[in-house]
Amino acid sequence: MAVNRDGTLSGYSPDDYFAVLSGKQQQAVASILAEKDRSVELSLLAAEVAAVLADDKRDVRRVEMKLHHYHLPKLDAAGLLEYCSEDRRVSPAKSLRTVVPPKTASLN
Repeated sequence: MAVNRDGTLSGYSPDDYFAVLSGKQQQAVASILAEKDRSVELSLLAAEVAAVLADDKRDVRRVEMKLHHYHLPKLDAAGLLEYCSEDRRVSPAKSLRTVVPPKTASLN
């Protein structure tokens, strides 16, 4: 099992985190949130993910929908972020910085 910064067990093994972060969109979300280390609106996050993945601007809405319905709930369930679908805001969880340190995260 992985250990949180406060020394408690996270409930997830390193393999679990690798599985949750296996897709490029999940990696982009984790990297962006680790860098920002603050709450972000879903629309802004979607635009940044689309830019990182070199998606066409007109695909930002599609990226936003995928994040909202699939990627963010999955990352939230893993404890890497907190997603409030009502407010459409995403916040990094403390465990995210342990799993994806800022400025060292890579999408390659």
